[in-house]
Amino acid sequence: MPRAPGLARVYGDAVTPTPRIRASHCKGTLRAIQAVAPGAAGRVLAGLPRPVREGLAGATGVDFLPAAWDVALVDAIEEAVDPATARRIYRTTMVDALGGPLLGSLVAGALQLFGASPGGLYRWAGRGFGHVCQGCGALTLREVGERSAVLSLDGMPPELATPRYLAAIGATLEAVLDVCRADGAVATAPRADGARFEVRWEPRRG
Repeated sequence: MPRAPGLARVYGDAVTPTPRIRASHCKGTLRAIQAVAPGAAGRVLAGLPRPVREGLAGATGVDFLPAAWDVALVDAIEEAVDPATARRIYRTTMVDALGGPLLGSLVAGALQLFGASPGGLYRWAGRGFGHVCQGCGALTLREVGERSAVLSLDGMPPELATPRYLAAIGATLEAVLDVCRADGAVATAPRADGARFEVRWEPRRG
């Protein structure tokens, strides 16, 4: 497996950690592709740079990988499927993660404290982001209402803060709505170092 680059980089006089993401997240995305659009799996893999493709294949779920590999994975997905399908892939990835070993305990704690409320779960979104990513910025809940919330992602390295990748993060935030059985969507407003995410929802009927 190709090794990740060094664990630090220099911006001016400041040394910051190289942005990393858990391999379990990337592997979860590959599983979501198989679930949502199995016919596109080959095209997605073919669209990845060879070091990324081989690195993902050789990684274990507990490894950390360069976050740029996750950006490359999103780019390959966007080239292989239509935008609506891509969004379902990202949302499915996070729905599975919220019930899995990495984030499941956080979700269980939030549900115990706040009930099945999107606003309650979004209070802990920053913790979940920090469990999955390192050196990728900070996700913060800025506003929350009965049927709306605003979150911001700040301090994301510019090489990660592409419109496609930020929109994919917005789609993963919609997984909270599935967990809470609500209908709604996340609108993403990209910035140079992150994004503003505005969520609106209604209770799911039926």
